[in-house]
Amino acid sequence: MSTSDRPAPSTPLVQTAPAVQAATPAPAAASAESAASARVGWLGVDWRRPPRWLGLLLLPGDVYLTARLTEKHGLAVGVLAAVVYGGLTFMPLFFERVSAWSKAHPVLDSLVLIPLIFLALAYLTPMSLAMCAAITAACGLPWAAVTIAVRRRRHA
Repeated sequence: MSTSDRPAPSTPLVQTAPAVQAATPAPAAASAESAASARVGWLGVDWRRPPRWLGLLLLPGDVYLTARLTEKHGLAVGVLAAVVYGGLTFMPLFFERVSAWSKAHPVLDSLVLIPLIFLALAYLTPMSLAMCAAITAACGLPWAAVTIAVRRRRHA
């Protein structure tokens, strides 16, 4: 069907008789309370804004991972792990600021995946750091290119 053959958006696709239209009640307007309750998910939390206690819940695991990576691969990797995992852990405490920064810098925001790939490889595999870095670059460079291309396409 070509664009000129389509009905105008205000024209209904199915015509109903006036008597049926009059007998059909109008849908009830959603109250603010029901809209708010629809956003609440698992554990009674609105997951679009993570609760502050989530960062505290993640803290022991982040400290453990940072200590293990420091022990296994040295101080430089431990510092990287502390910065990356610490940022993710404390993000719920500063959610409004992080959200504003993320909206202002979407490309940098999506590139946080690259150090996470490196840290996951360094922790989970017996490979050398050079091999972990090579695999991270092989994954990260295409990821960065796609992220930048999508960003440019959306703003073109």
